[in-house]
Amino acid sequence: MVFHIYGIHGRKQAIRTTGSLYRKLKEQAAAQGRSIRELILLGVRVTLIEGKRPHSKRVKFPLIASDGPKVDLTNEQIYEHIEFP
Repeated sequence: MVFHIYGIHGRKQAIRTTGSLYRKLKEQAAAQGRSIRELILLGVRVTLIEGKRPHSKRVKFPLIASDGPKVDLTNEQIYEHIEFP
């Protein structure tokens, strides 16, 4: 499957893709009320110009909050009761 977009300086450029990929692109563009060209340019802008990428989420401790009694132990006190290799 080949479709055309207008590249730099208004030159028409062909892009080769599979039929299923083109159908998905066409469906997504229609769902957003955009042309295929607009959707492709939006994708380029978001990934290259704006640099938007999913940010990894940092884990916040404690993972499970507890309302139970708090235990204040040192590592030495824990090692007295648990054997580590």
